[in-house]
Amino acid sequence: MGVISSNRHKLVEAKQYYTRALNVYKELDNQRGIANCLLNIGVILQKQGDMPLAFEHALQAMSLYKEMNDHNRISQCVNNIGVILDKLGSYDKAISYYTAALKIIGDMGVNNEVARIYNNLSKAYAGLENYKEALYYHEKYKSYSDSVLSLAKSQQIAELQTKYETQKKEQLIELQQAKLERQKLLGNTLLGLTISILLVAGLIIYAYVQKRLDNEKITQQNVEIARQNEMLGMQKNILEELNQTKDKLFSVIGHDLRGPIANMRSIFDMVLEDEFTDRKELFDVMKVLRDKTCDTHNLLENLLYWSRSQQGRITPNQGVVDLTELVEESLDLIKADAKVKGIDLEINMGEAVLSYCDADMINLVLRNLLSNAIKFTPSGGRILLKIEQSDKHIKVSVRDTGIGVPKENLPKLFDKSTYFTTYGTNKEKGSGLGLNLCREFVEANNGSIAVDSQLGKGSEFYFTLPLAGSRKLADRQLSDV
Repeated sequence: MGVISSNRHKLVEAKQYYTRALNVYKELDNQRGIANCLLNIGVILQKQGDMPLAFEHALQAMSLYKEMNDHNRISQCVNNIGVILDKLGSYDKAISYYTAALKIIGDMGVNNEVARIYNNLSKAYAGLENYKEALYYHEKYKSYSDSVLSLAKSQQIAELQTKYETQKKEQLIELQQAKLERQKLLGNTLLGLTISILLVAGLIIYAYVQKRLDNEKITQQNVEIARQNEMLGMQKNILEELNQTKDKLFSVIGHDLRGPIANMRSIFDMVLEDEFTDRKELFDVMKVLRDKTCDTHNLLENLLYWSRSQQGRITPNQGVVDLTELVEESLDLIKADAKVKGIDLEINMGEAVLSYCDADMINLVLRNLLSNAIKFTPSGGRILLKIEQSDKHIKVSVRDTGIGVPKENLPKLFDKSTYFTTYGTNKEKGSGLGLNLCREFVEANNGSIAVDSQLGKGSEFYFTLPLAGSRKLADRQLSDV
């Protein structure tokens, strides 16, 4: 009734019928019926000039059609949204929706919906005074409308042909029935033999099907066994990795932490027992205590990040970051250590270098690289931190005049299976976690890390990060269509 009233341009009456039908479909939980009513009510509201409410009904209908994967109806909803925007004077947005509707409808063959979209595109471009495009789509509309009409005529001819063929077949059937009556006597005679043959054939087929089912069952069991074996293998690998993590954790706690803490306890005992004869001696001991405390703090921080990374609990929180600010923060933390060893710090960077990365992760990378440079550079040495910017990425390098790394040990520095470490110039001891964390964090931020070193001449650790401008962020109005 709603369709009839709508065709007679009785919009108020049609809307009432569709609304009643919508309530019935909701009680029956008939999603397709609900979607159809919402679509038709939206069209009526559009014709009545209530564009906001019409837009809302079109969106609700489109959401239901998406759940049903009905591309033809989705295309109609998107086309209707385009008509609403067209009537509101938003011709550019309307064209975007019409184009999206064409893309959704795809290769569904010739139908009236495509012709309507072409006609709407022609009107929208005319609204933009782009008469060239308007004429182009108007011609496509006419051509497509002719194709639809031609298809309808072809279907009508095919229906007539089918009807003729059906009548012809019915006549042939009548003739065949008469012939069959004459052959009925002979058929009765052969019936017994035929039944016997069918029984034998049935038994053969049953045996074949049963054997095939058994083979399929065996195949499925073999596949399931293979899958379970694969899962067991994966679980074994996971357990081995967990055991390695546990062993490394206990090793660090048992050796790398116990030693510094024991030394600090001894120093505290000496202070409490007043074993120092003068203030200078006490001052020297307190400097040693400070160094031990800083080393232990760095070790604990690396250990925390490392354990979390092994459990897959760290994900980058990326954003636009000024690397010069991160460098200044890291320098504030290690300047005192460099001053104690008499190491000259040099910085070469611009005023603002913007990267798209996780600030906390890169801060830890900078602190580890600078701390290592101080650890392996003797007194009177020099450390140069440099930031270079190219069209594609940012390169951050930390170069020192320290003891360098033997060539055979270079591949071990970033190998997570070895956690290579050695003593610094003042017998500082590390855990081997820092450089592995640097590699993981740099790679997690779409960068890379490497090292160049010569024994006795120093080392240069450098990593790259993407420029902030290299990541294109844009809202797409049709991303959900």
